[in-house]
Amino acid sequence: SAPEAFTYLIKDKHMNMLTTDTGIFSQGELMSRYHILNERYAKDIIIEAETLKTIVGQQILPAAFEYRKTLAESAAALKVVGVEAEPEVRILNELTPQVVTLQNRYESLAKAVAKLIDEESEDSNKHAQAAYDNVAPVIAAVRDAADALETSVADKFWPLPKYTELLLTI
Repeated sequence: SAPEAFTYLIKDKHMNMLTTDTGIFSQGELMSRYHILNERYAKDIIIEAETLKTIVGQQILPAAFEYRKTLAESAAALKVVGVEAEPEVRILNELTPQVVTLQNRYESLAKAVAKLIDEESEDSNKHAQAAYDNVAPVIAAVRDAADALETSVADKFWPLPKYTELLLTI
């Protein structure tokens, strides 16, 4: 992990090399860099998580809800007129667990970020490690759920460029 890698800056062997042996840094300068790296890492994770929360909460979930509603209304209308609605119902049944998964992971992300912010530590490395251990994996889980949903929601409803559009169009 990055926070773990940062600790190598202040290990005796490396600190002596960078301070005493080469004179590149003073011990104070090296410690400052160490703390800044840790603080920046934790803040970057928080910014990334908050940005993801905004995108998921304001764009992706509403799009998925709208698509699900359209499918449900379409299936109901087809049944009223006596037409088979099985394709719509099947898609709806596949889509719903994906939406629920994303919603649950979104809520987990909100809790993890709030906890990280509330429990900010005087030990910058401890705080950075908490960001790595407790928030970064939830960011990845939300991303996985959103990516899965992207392939299920119709293009008309999806508010962001899809991977296929990014890769195959100029």
